[in-house]
Amino acid sequence: YRIGDWRQTVGAGLGDLEPRLLALVLAELRRDLESRKHYNRYLYRKHSQFWEAKAADFAKTAEDVLAKHKDSARSMKYIAEYFWNGLERRGRAIEIMFVALKDGLLDDNGQARLVDWLHDDQVKRYAESIAILEGLIERHPLTMHYRHELITAYHRTARGTQRDELLEETDKLFRDGGRWTEDNLSQLAWCMHKNALHEETI
Repeated sequence: YRIGDWRQTVGAGLGDLEPRLLALVLAELRRDLESRKHYNRYLYRKHSQFWEAKAADFAKTAEDVLAKHKDSARSMKYIAEYFWNGLERRGRAIEIMFVALKDGLLDDNGQARLVDWLHDDQVKRYAESIAILEGLIERHPLTMHYRHELITAYHRTARGTQRDELLEETDKLFRDGGRWTEDNLSQLAWCMHKNALHEETI
């Protein structure tokens, strides 16, 4: 924290200290990504003290680590998270996760995270989430979260018939099974509300 504060105070006037400081920061970033353990990321994570001028260097280091650990599911997800949250390079984070999915490295939790990113308000790539969500529901039919995300994806991609069929199926499945809990009901109602399906919400 103190180094980040000092660098921010000094600004562009680091002089000969800049390459030495950068080497230290990149070494720490590499340790972070390779060990999948971070302590503080003040200089290399988007934050008030982020070293914006070195964002490309941070991304290159992350790519180098990724290339060496492309067969590790945990590393792929961890580095994708860094691109998403640390560098706010949303497109690259999603690309990494899709590669992991293609290579059979993404478990269901990882696939759910990819769906969350695809549905993010700054991304809105709903069509690409549909096949993932259909698979998740096939494996976890009673997880309401997956169902309301798929209803959203159908709605946002103008697949009204599929949306309505899934909504009807979900209503019947949860009512008939005695699973119409307050939590499940509120999740589905919120889905209807955010998609402006007001009649269905009522």
